[in-house]
Amino acid sequence: MKKSFFLFIFLLAAGLVNAGVSNITHEKLKNEVSSHNGKTIVIFWATYCPYCLKELKTVKNNYKYFTDNNVKIIGIATDKSEETVNDFTKINKYPFKTYLITDSLKDKMNIRMVPITAVFDKNGKLDDISPGSKTFQNLKEMISD
Repeated sequence: MKKSFFLFIFLLAAGLVNAGVSNITHEKLKNEVSSHNGKTIVIFWATYCPYCLKELKTVKNNYKYFTDNNVKIIGIATDKSEETVNDFTKINKYPFKTYLITDSLKDKMNIRMVPITAVFDKNGKLDDISPGSKTFQNLKEMISD
């Protein structure tokens, strides 16, 4: 039993086991963003949205650029099914945290469509928010000072 637990922890740390997604409230998002000493990109997306998937692939393919430039990435899925999002993120192996949106966060940030990309500054203040799929160049422009 003890060996199994340590094996699970090792695989989880190595990214070979999906830890699962959890719900995120507006307060939790504020804490996530303000705890980072740099800019944060938040992408609101859905598994059924081809434009979202294109942007997520762009972020995944350029993740090193963002981390090298002290930019945190958070994905927030608007799907209703936790299982669908868990399976999807497990298959796609996104290197960033992914959450499920709550109704309160959806209302507070007025999320009515996807994709929507938001950028927060290092103080947790909303710096930019824009609908539609973003290219790598668009994302770099959104985080530039």
